Amino acid sequence: MSTEYDNTFNAYSLGIQRTLRLNDLIHFFLSALTSPAGGNFTAAILFLFNKRSRVLQGMLGITEETSLFALHPEAPLDSWRHPRITSDIQRRQRDDDFNRAAIRLRFHLVGTTPITTACKEGISRSLTESQEENEGDEIAALFNHFFATRQYTCIPLSGREGLIGALVLTSNEEPLMATRIAEAEAYTQHAEVAIDNVLLLRRLESANEELRGLEARAQQDEKMALLGELVASIAHDLKNPMIAIGGFARRLERLVAGEEACYYVETIKRESRRLEEIVGGILSFSRKQMICYDSCDLPEFIGALLAKEEQSLAQANIHVEIKADAGLPVVFGDAVRLSQLFTNLIQNATQAMPKGGKLTLRLKTVRLLGDRAVQIEVEDSGAGIPKEVIDSIFKPFFTTRAEGTGLGLAICARTVEQHQGKIRALNSPTGGAIFRVTLPVQRRR
Repeated sequence: MSTEYDNTFNAYSLGIQRTLRLNDLIHFFLSALTSPAGGNFTAAILFLFNKRSRVLQGMLGITEETSLFALHPEAPLDSWRHPRITSDIQRRQRDDDFNRAAIRLRFHLVGTTPITTACKEGISRSLTESQEENEGDEIAALFNHFFATRQYTCIPLSGREGLIGALVLTSNEEPLMATRIAEAEAYTQHAEVAIDNVLLLRRLESANEELRGLEARAQQDEKMALLGELVASIAHDLKNPMIAIGGFARRLERLVAGEEACYYVETIKRESRRLEEIVGGILSFSRKQMICYDSCDLPEFIGALLAKEEQSLAQANIHVEIKADAGLPVVFGDAVRLSQLFTNLIQNATQAMPKGGKLTLRLKTVRLLGDRAVQIEVEDSGAGIPKEVIDSIFKPFFTTRAEGTGLGLAICARTVEQHQGKIRALNSPTGGAIFRVTLPVQRRR
């Protein structure tokens, strides 16, 4: 190797260890490999391994031409020691046709393609033009389309926890000499250490952020618990007087005469009922609830709920549409709590459409934290949720309605949390609000 090559490689090894953002690192790594001043390969693709799906996914493809956006041959070595891969450079490299084709490549690790074989064996693997095994090979076809060569080399990348991904590169040199493959492996060894460090840093930052979130939530939960005890105590003290007021108002109704007197009595009755609902909601929300898990067929379950609400929905001039995927899995949950959850969401949607409209329920199978789950969307055709309040609607006692208690959606959120699911509110692009509930099929231990 020449002194000039050694100087460039040493500058690269410093630069890649100093790059702490994954996107910057990947662009720098592949640009260095394909730069005429560096590895001088024709093109390179980096695949990263998804442990959960066991799939190698194409992340970036760089050619000798697009490497010039990041590392020009006449640039000083300092641009290698302190690389600045700006967002504009990354955009230009990603807009290239070769990259667009490369990132569409996906290989499941159980396959027997050259790239998966190299990853499973943990050693580099090269294919030449004459080998029959590259017939039908998507990578060989890609390189042949863009560079008129079917030869390429696969180099696996490994880290502390096993496989990270794989590098695939090609060159117009035929055949690719062992010394050139060794050069690519040297670049890759530095890159796999840097990528492993960045991924570890990401996990540490994520864990630290989660820990801070848990601490903040614990402090908030402690405050809410104390507040809840106080509010529950007050609500309990108010409950009996409210019942008495309502009861005596109903008796008084039979004794008074005259339109004005009847109006006053009706007002007392209406407001006492409202206060009783508020007090009941507070007591229900503050009370610890036992969850009784059982198998729930959600399409059948929600269909039964809609049947109960059929008359009120018809009176409100609301058309109901259900869209459910075939073969939805049964969910393990508390039928009583889930009934209250979806009844609240349906009634909430109904109230959002005072002049009638369309209520749409969608059910489909999804993934939640890697596990099978069922997603249920309740969408109305109302006015939607104001952007300034959308992040607050699940908070206890928050309401946008004059007659609301602010506990309905808070109870919904707590029920979903108890089922280890997720709930989200968003506005539909066509107008109206969507409440998206995701429930795991099985309860995580």
